[in-house]
Amino acid sequence: HNLNYMFGLEKYLEGVDLVDLAETYHPFGYQVAQAKARLGFKLVVSVHENIPFTHERPGFRRQTKRAVFAAADHFFALSSMAKQSLVVEGVPADCISLVPTMGVKTERFQPADKDRGWLEKLNLSTNDLVTLFVGRLTWSKGCFDLLWAFKLLTLDSELDRRALKLVIIGNGEEWDAMNAMVERLQIKDYVRLMRQVPYP
Repeated sequence: HNLNYMFGLEKYLEGVDLVDLAETYHPFGYQVAQAKARLGFKLVVSVHENIPFTHERPGFRRQTKRAVFAAADHFFALSSMAKQSLVVEGVPADCISLVPTMGVKTERFQPADKDRGWLEKLNLSTNDLVTLFVGRLTWSKGCFDLLWAFKLLTLDSELDRRALKLVIIGNGEEWDAMNAMVERLQIKDYVRLMRQVPYP
């Protein structure tokens, strides 16, 4: 849960001119904000998080975020949604630079013929309309929203229910809860859950 406190961090910050902090909510961010007041370095914060007001529990995380917001000289939003999230939380837009860092290697990831081996492994047919999610199974990633939206698709009379499939690949703290929700929504016939697959 990233409840990281870095013992001895302050001594490593002595004599530093610039600190680039990862995210706003980690406990070590509070350490950095406190050290800045004493040591006077410049502080920039690189932010991936794109959901406003998330990561505020336990309560000291909210305190950490406030301290980081107050101490930061500038923010690097690593996506446009991260910038919007910062603005919603009260960071002035002119204190944020958009520095997109996420993308897709299109020479590696591109449309290709369906892999028969994976179709068999996932019990899919070539005619299935597949929605794919790959990522960490946590509440903040919207995994449950995806399940609920998919349930609505299966109820849409204009869609061929037999062709709809949802493939979810990933590990995370919500694995058991995701499986339970699939059962509860009665969509087990349409959903394939796998913990992981080889990267290639």
